[in-house]
Amino acid sequence: MKNATDSIAVIIVAGGSGARMGARLPKQFLPLDGRPVLMHTVQRFADALPQSRIVVVLPSSHIEYWDKLCRRHGFAVPHIVCTGGANRFESVSNGLRHAGEAELIAVHDGVRPLVSREIIERATEDARTYGAVIPVVRPIDSMRRIDRDGSRATATVYILETPGFAYDRVPVKGIVVSEGASASVGNGDVLNFSNPERRARITVTSRSGHRLDWWIYLETYDPFFLGTWRIVDVKLACNQRVSGVGDGAWTTQLSSGEFGTYGLPEYDDRVTITLGEISDNELTGTLVHSAGDDGAYGNFWGVYAPYSVEAPLDMNPRLRHLLPPGESQWTLDLTTNQMKITQNNVSSTMIFGTEGSNRLFRFLLPSAAGEPGRDSFYDNMWRSSTELFYVMYKVGD
Repeated sequence: MKNATDSIAVIIVAGGSGARMGARLPKQFLPLDGRPVLMHTVQRFADALPQSRIVVVLPSSHIEYWDKLCRRHGFAVPHIVCTGGANRFESVSNGLRHAGEAELIAVHDGVRPLVSREIIERATEDARTYGAVIPVVRPIDSMRRIDRDGSRATATVYILETPGFAYDRVPVKGIVVSEGASASVGNGDVLNFSNPERRARITVTSRSGHRLDWWIYLETYDPFFLGTWRIVDVKLACNQRVSGVGDGAWTTQLSSGEFGTYGLPEYDDRVTITLGEISDNELTGTLVHSAGDDGAYGNFWGVYAPYSVEAPLDMNPRLRHLLPPGESQWTLDLTTNQMKITQNNVSSTMIFGTEGSNRLFRFLLPSAAGEPGRDSFYDNMWRSSTELFYVMYKVGD
């Protein structure tokens, strides 16, 4: 009888550099519980899918080093190694060439070694049933900031505030130290943050015996931007001194006469921002800009002479993509508190502000001062525009 895992190929892509972790080694080779991270990942799939064909995709410059690591650690899990490509798509494509005649293909990131057997097995079963599946797990509601000098080390962990959070028994889900080092806590232990400083200590001892106390601080982070927002107003700030065509500065509105009635549909729109993943320095998620009851979005179409209602000037290429209609993806940089919004490979950067009881979603515009002049009111506006900002009211507040 054919084993259920005989026709599965697992492609493990491991092309990271470790730059975001501040490591000298590529992150897939960093030690975790005595072995490189990548070995744990390969072992997880070998245990969960024992008859599967495992393909490890590495940059050509890393293959020899991986072979040395396998010999050093006595790592004998059967797998095929192939060279990656210029990007993840090409690397997966190269891996597929070594997948044989597998009926199911699993693709996994080599630096995510803690995937559970349950997730692997369930994803396999669902893929057989539905043809394709993407495992999704609830994100860990925390972010971290690390500060360290020769004698002092702190890690500030930002958590999304949760009612009834048990500060006195925060579980340690995983801890990684340098090779040969040890820590005063391990997986499954708990830390007590119920003190006024909301801090706990972890002592790390190096192979040479040097001890360093890490103080871990918990701070709550308010993701105020999550939820649904109603557009109250849309304003365009202009400054002639920036464009070099004059000394005036003014602010106009999408609802003003300059845009006729073309901008009015924007004023019943909703913007819903949801959280996806959390990493050390950023949050990611989905932003949906939906049309209101009228089913339409506003347009930045100028109607003053020499243009008209029938033949307006289209300013959408400069302004419409900033808060794009429909669904887009966002990334919030926690070091700058700026949100990058991307749709169809076109991105904008949003900065948060306040106006009375409302929030501002601000977009700084690139300079257009060098564009050819059109000798009109709108040319002045186009080349002088410096910022577009949405005045937003949170639904339910």
